[in-house]
Amino acid sequence: MKPILTLSKQNNDEMLEYLESLDFTKVKTRYVSDGWSAISIQGYGDKKEDILKPGVLGSKTETTEIIQTELYNQKELKPLKNILEEIPSTFERVRIMKLNAGTTIQKHTDRIDKDFVNGKIVRFHIPLNDNGNVVYFTWNKKDRTSHLCKTSIIYYLDVVSHHSVTNKGLTDRYNLVVDVFVNQKIKEML
Repeated sequence: MKPILTLSKQNNDEMLEYLESLDFTKVKTRYVSDGWSAISIQGYGDKKEDILKPGVLGSKTETTEIIQTELYNQKELKPLKNILEEIPSTFERVRIMKLNAGTTIQKHTDRIDKDFVNGKIVRFHIPLNDNGNVVYFTWNKKDRTSHLCKTSIIYYLDVVSHHSVTNKGLTDRYNLVVDVFVNQKIKEML
C-alpha cells in the first residue's frame, strides 16, 4: 500500500451513520467465508447491489456501460464526491467495501481482472473510518509488509500482487475503493 495523496479533512460521521443503516451485498470469494461486503456507487448497473464487473467472478452482469447508482447523489454521501473530485482521472467501479470486525481476507491477488494485469486500471483505497486495528499485508515475492492505513489518505494497492487484510478491531471498517483509469497524471502519482 502506497500513500499517494492526502485529502482535505472532512467530517465523515453523518456518512458513516448512513452507511451503517444500509444493507451491503456479500462479496463472493473463497478468501473469506463471511464478513466482507460492498455497495456500488458507480459500476456496471444502477443498483447498489451491482458490485461485480462483467466477466469477473461469475458475474451475470451483461452491460458494459459504467453507470452511477442511486447512491451517487445521496446527500449523506457528499463526502465521497468530494474525495472523487481530488482524483485526476475517470473511474470504472466505485464501491464502499465493509470489513466486519474480527474478519480476515486471506492472501490473494486480483489477477482475474485483466484490466489490472494490462495496466488499464489501478485500485485506490480510501479509509473512511479508522479503528486503529485494520492491518493490510502486501507481499514482494516472499517478503511480507504490514500497513496501517489512516483516513484522509488515498492509498494505491497493487492488486496484481498478493495482499490480504485483517480487521482486529471492535468496529467494522469502511473503505472507499475506486478502480481508476490510468492516465498520465495517475502514472505520475504512482
